[in-house]
Amino acid sequence: MIQLLFTGVQTIFLRAHNIIAKAIFAANPTFSNDEIYEETRQIITALFQKIVYKDWLPILFGPDAYNQYFGSTATTVQTVYDPTVNIHFKN
Repeated sequence: MIQLLFTGVQTIFLRAHNIIAKAIFAANPTFSNDEIYEETRQIITALFQKIVYKDWLPILFGPDAYNQYFGSTATTVQTVYDPTVNIHFKN
């Protein structure tokens, strides 16, 4: 049963990856395959982290334990842009 659930989640993320990659290619047709992959990977990773840290862990731990381990501000979404964060990891 767990394998079936894991397969379903992987399939959803694979399809999301392909949809985002097509959109990035449409917006930036001069990007190489590697550039499209890296940009898409960053978006999918952020999506996965959002789901785990903002949606799943608060339900798993409960609000009190979640705030104890991750801080009370961990459940709020940061809306301020931080220009010092570099999201590009190109060699």
